[in-house]
Amino acid sequence: PFYLLASGFVIPGPGVRARNNGMAIAAVTPRGPVASQPFDSVQAVGSFNNSAVLSYSPGVAGQPTTLGLKFVSMMAIAPGEAVTLHLAGFTADGPLGSNISSPFCGMSWDAGLS
Repeated sequence: PFYLLASGFVIPGPGVRARNNGMAIAAVTPRGPVASQPFDSVQAVGSFNNSAVLSYSPGVAGQPTTLGLKFVSMMAIAPGEAVTLHLAGFTADGPLGSNISSPFCGMSWDAGLS
């Protein structure tokens, strides 16, 4: 996978809108600068615009907890798209319960990603 932050790329806070005109890339290299070049097409990237809030109850390490995730999406989340929350170091002993409300359909756990 390509990680934007680890690669030095930063997405604007409001995301990148579809059909965004004016997007370009430039670089400074050991051999000198590379002039700005416009992109022919840009894939939209959604954003929560710093609205995401993750809560724990109770917030005690090593104990079962209820997680709450709230956010305001700056773009529509279309059917078939997913919001993924990576919780490094968390574990799950059994099936996860959910009271996720419509239009959200559920959640899953992949211990291999923890």
